[in-house]
Amino acid sequence: MKKILITGSSGYIGSCLYKFLLKKKYTVYGIDKVKTNNIKNTFKANLNNTNKLDKIIKKKNIKKIIK
Repeated sequence: MKKILITGSSGYIGSCLYKFLLKKKYTVYGIDKVKTNNIKNTFKANLNNTNKLDKIIKKKNIKKIIK
């Protein structure tokens, strides 16, 4: 199964895309400056923090990023 990371997942477009991809049976992760309780598998991080971003990508074995 493909693992996808969505940046800005707490925003309107990101959260809609997140839900859409879940329905299509993808494993979806989100990353945003603000973490909400409405979306599971969301990490709170700034995209400028490349160390944290790299750790998330490697740990979860993410193959695609949508930004």
